[in-house]
Amino acid sequence: MPFSIPPPGDALTSQGPHLSNLKVTAQDSPNLTVKISAGTFWNDDSTYIEYAGGNSPTVTRPIMASKVKMVIVAIDLNSNIVLIDGIEILSNPVLPSVPSDNLPLAALLVNGGISSITTDLIFDIRPVWNIGADLNDISISDVTGLASALADTSALDLKADIGGTPSAIFILSQDHGGDPAVNNIIRVERGNESDVELRWNELNNEWEFTNDGSTYFQLASGSAGTASEIVEIQASIVDLVTRVSAI
Repeated sequence: MPFSIPPPGDALTSQGPHLSNLKVTAQDSPNLTVKISAGTFWNDDSTYIEYAGGNSPTVTRPIMASKVKMVIVAIDLNSNIVLIDGIEILSNPVLPSVPSDNLPLAALLVNGGISSITTDLIFDIRPVWNIGADLNDISISDVTGLASALADTSALDLKADIGGTPSAIFILSQDHGGDPAVNNIIRVERGNESDVELRWNELNNEWEFTNDGSTYFQLASGSAGTASEIVEIQASIVDLVTRVSAI
């Protein structure tokens, strides 16, 4: 939820800005809207928002003259004035819930028999401050997309980290089914230098490696040539495995 701060300007900053910032009042000629004074606040993206002032949407009265409800006048993170309707009831209306991305400004007591919103029906509920949400009160379902993201990483605790893996087997393309179709690669990111890889070539059904990012050698063939080249291949494989275990 955003929170209010003193608006700019010498007059306002020196004379009780909390009394004038985003204040909701009745229209000069009362009707079923209210007016909101100019003000400022920080939104959830830490952006400083200036609201120039304006009018609310038209308040909808209860259909039955005997019923009453509370309506909250709020401002959203894009500086739009919104109305949040409470439940229509015969007596003792309650305040509706306010979305976390709305800043409540005022509560209006509205019954089915009124023709305008007058000063006596407006209750100031601007928060003095908002420290932020209590993380202990936030569940996985409160964060859009979090549940599905966690489901995609359900085995995250079995993946490699600085200390290695608890499993003796590290599986690539674990969910693949049917005929094999793509190469599987263990790659080392080397910054400004060419990446190196150890890959299973699915077309040739063989393990390959590259030390320059472009030329691949068959791991099991004699194409690597000399004993020194074979030693270099073995060292590259050890280096790749060591780096992967630290990913």
